[in-house]
Amino acid sequence: MNPNLVIACFMLFAGLASFAGDSPPGTISTVAGIGTQGSTGDGGPATSAQLNGISDIAVDTEGNLYIAESNAIRKVSPDGIISTLPGIPAGEIAIDAEGNIYIGRMDSILKITPAGDISTVASIGDVGPGFFDYFLGLVNDSAGNVYFTRSTSFVRDWPIYKVNADGTVGIVGQAPAEPMDLAVDSAGNFYVSVWQQLNDSVSVWKVDSKGSTRCLFPGAGYGVAIDSKGDLFISEIGESPRIWRVTPEGTVSLVAGNGTRGFSGDGGPATSAQFNDPTSIAVDKLGNILVGDSGNLRIRKITRGIDYYNILGEPYNGEDISFWFNFAENVWYAGNKAGEISLVGAHPPWEH
Repeated sequence: MNPNLVIACFMLFAGLASFAGDSPPGTISTVAGIGTQGSTGDGGPATSAQLNGISDIAVDTEGNLYIAESNAIRKVSPDGIISTLPGIPAGEIAIDAEGNIYIGRMDSILKITPAGDISTVASIGDVGPGFFDYFLGLVNDSAGNVYFTRSTSFVRDWPIYKVNADGTVGIVGQAPAEPMDLAVDSAGNFYVSVWQQLNDSVSVWKVDSKGSTRCLFPGAGYGVAIDSKGDLFISEIGESPRIWRVTPEGTVSLVAGNGTRGFSGDGGPATSAQFNDPTSIAVDKLGNILVGDSGNLRIRKITRGIDYYNILGEPYNGEDISFWFNFAENVWYAGNKAGEISLVGAHPPWEH
């Protein structure tokens, strides 16, 4: 490994990306957590519950939010009710299109089916020995393939692994430094946030399907997530916590955060809000961004669409229904309070 890779990231950044002020509009709110540590609230509104740490978050195709705490996995349903998944240990979390849950632990990756069956899909023995090994950066692609990285103090290279269909584990890429989080797009490109021990710096890199790497973001990027359009979202930790978007063309724009640590902004523009160590990030099917605001012990939501039910103050067209414009896919969706979502199309509902 070249120890100057992450240092070079600062020089590459100026030529590869530029800042833009045209980020999608967004309103921020809290969807889980009251800001004090604990495990209370099951069966009630997630906004009235305590969270016992936030190590990772994920969202499934039905709109359920999963929160990996220090000792359990919590679930927030589309109607905002929180519960604890019984018998499922804590760890890095990913969910595939079939609703299978994957948990990355210290020594293994577990798969939990919707029926509750638990199996091991990878273990430390599949990737070779290490010292203080643990799995992290667990992610699924649209085809259901499982990818992960690992952190170790023994081995000085950091592969990106894939769990093959036959259950074997292979190497499909290489991170330029110690990985912290991982995302994959529909073309098989990987996006990995890394920590460079030599100069204590953090950055986000793209590892393309041919194995070449380039830096996309030199700041203190930690969590990474991809939307259906291929936009990359990065949660920045440190003294200037913010949420960024990087388009496939390399344009960088601010999505949320005013660059100061704290907690504020709910109900207003996301770019005016404060965060405190937003270490994890996910994107739902409507293009909304979920952020694990770890220092504030809350899950924040950045709504990128327009909810006409809330704006008008009454049901649209006499029905209990809302409409959103999904900036990620450039289409309209309809939804009701039961959590049922349907595609409207490229034109707003009043033009149909």
